[in-house]
Amino acid sequence: MIEIKNKQGEVIYTYDGADLRYANLYGANLRGADLYDAILRGANLRGADLYGADLRGADLRYANLYGANLIDANLRGANLIDANLRGADLTDANLRGADLRGADLSGANLRGAILYGANTEFGTLRDIMQVSNIGSRSDTTVVYYTEQGIFIKCGCFKGSLAEFEAKVKETHKGNDHEKAYLAMIELVKVRFQNK
Repeated sequence: MIEIKNKQGEVIYTYDGADLRYANLYGANLRGADLYDAILRGANLRGADLYGADLRGADLRYANLYGANLIDANLRGANLIDANLRGADLTDANLRGADLRGADLSGANLRGAILYGANTEFGTLRDIMQVSNIGSRSDTTVVYYTEQGIFIKCGCFKGSLAEFEAKVKETHKGNDHEKAYLAMIELVKVRFQNK
């Protein structure tokens, strides 16, 4: 029997083996946990401390990792399809070969994260860039640089850089949001032109 405790040391979940499908692990202390190949599909890991956890090959489809501490976590080859990573701290995390299709990375801290080779809905990732506090919603725009080109996720928009530029000009014609987005687009072009 394995016990999972919250940050105050109280037992919040017990289980046998590594099948934690839809488990409520809100705020759990999983610091350094060995969750290699664990089944965490749909689990609530909001605010969980997964610092240095081994999540290689873990099934985290549809998991809620909003605001989770994933610093130095090993997520190599993990399945993160449609996972909520919004606001998560992925500093120095290893996401090489992870499946990030549909994952929400808005506002996630990706400083030092290894993302090369991760799969996205836009293709295999080479690099990623985030621009925060931009647009009418002051939200985070995520720029994916893949083998297939540059793609943007901004609010409900998903598409190529050219499609995004056309949409910006159509939606925000002549206002300050258009100016800000067009400046961001130029920055994206400069950042990825020689890669």
